[in-house]
Amino acid sequence: MAFDLAAALDNKPTYKLDDQNGWADFVELKVLLQDDHLCTVSDLADIINEQQSPAEPNTFSAEDMALAALVEQDNADPDIPHVLTEQMAEWGADGDLAVGCSVHAELSDSFRSQLDSVFSMLKMRESWCGKVYPFHCERSRLELCKTRGEMPGRLLYKFLLLCSAIRLFGPSSILQRTTALFEQWCERAFLQLIPAQATCVHFGTATDGDPFKGNLYARITKLAQTLNSETTKRLDRDIRDLEKAHGGDHGIDLVGYCRLDEAPPTPVAFAQCTCSWHHWEEKQFEISNSRLKGCIEDLPTCAEYLFVPFMLRKLNQHFLHESELVTCPIDRLRLLNLFRNIELPLAQELSVFLHREFGIR
Repeated sequence: MAFDLAAALDNKPTYKLDDQNGWADFVELKVLLQDDHLCTVSDLADIINEQQSPAEPNTFSAEDMALAALVEQDNADPDIPHVLTEQMAEWGADGDLAVGCSVHAELSDSFRSQLDSVFSMLKMRESWCGKVYPFHCERSRLELCKTRGEMPGRLLYKFLLLCSAIRLFGPSSILQRTTALFEQWCERAFLQLIPAQATCVHFGTATDGDPFKGNLYARITKLAQTLNSETTKRLDRDIRDLEKAHGGDHGIDLVGYCRLDEAPPTPVAFAQCTCSWHHWEEKQFEISNSRLKGCIEDLPTCAEYLFVPFMLRKLNQHFLHESELVTCPIDRLRLLNLFRNIELPLAQELSVFLHREFGIR
């Protein structure tokens, strides 16, 4: 039986109001899973109004809350989330009404502007993705494209969108099957980014296959040997702790290497795959050169890829937090660009998975 993800969307999103990518994903999921396959900017305002709680004010800054306190409830705009309206009622009696009205207008405009920016992001996604975008954005509304025979690229977009929402998944078995399939697509993308003669192997514990088995120290030792090298003295001193850790992959999911001869260093690339929106930034450091060179001798400076199923973009298509990027990110847009021509068997794989797990055709 397919998992009812539409019901899970009733849970309050944890995004801040200015998180364009997070709310854009939320709107896309609503359109994909709702019976009417439509969402407007007014619908999004209603959702935020209904779901925002005074006990959870993280969506709004301290400045917003302080400004809202100056406005009496009778003058509140219905589009402003009720957490602000309740604070207005509680604190507004002591405020200056003339100042409060001016501040209220500014706050209302700010809220509407943030909602509009979500739909601006949706419109940009449609422009970036072209025909593989499964939605159509018309100013302040998003709707599902209705076509006969789903395009393979649209199936991939829907799959990556669902991977970005794993926090909503109920049964852990569905989460595991979804992340496992995501890693398979990451491996296919990784193979396009490394030389054709390179060997690609899984190091992540999700597979626990040959040649990397056993405790963490044994796995890293085998990896070092595969790369014509050996573990560092620093790592050897940590052997007791590492031997106790049967699981763990040291943050490495995929390894691509070219063993040209028996001498180190061996050309190599590492990749991390994650569906976690809230932890992708720190996960970059798990495959950093400096960290891995502390484990394996003669490790050359290598390519580091971070695969994520969500968009990491600003409206100008540049990456978010550019100054904090320490790996090469491969986000939803780049994955779609790598798979512009999806072979029929892979398209069928996606189609069957979406229907079986989520009831999406």
